[in-house]
Amino acid sequence: MDDRYESVRRLAAGIRRAGWGDVAALLLEAVEPLAPLGAQVLRVLQPGLSLLVAPDELAALADRLEEPGSLAVLRRELSGIADEHREGDGG
Repeated sequence: MDDRYESVRRLAAGIRRAGWGDVAALLLEAVEPLAPLGAQVLRVLQPGLSLLVAPDELAALADRLEEPGSLAVLRRELSGIADEHREGDGG
């Protein structure tokens, strides 16, 4: 498992626990081309958002949003495909 995507996996797990996994996966597909812009918005809003989320988590998420591969990981995690793969691999 690639540790650099751990913040993306935690984000996806929280969204899925809230019951929004499928909706978020669909929205992600629609706004995926804007991910680098979203990363910059996170960086600008980081001082205020750090009251709710750890600053290092926000920085890691912004970094991942700028990487094309991380969006694929997020989409897989949101749709539950990764869980099915882990179960199929024996855990």
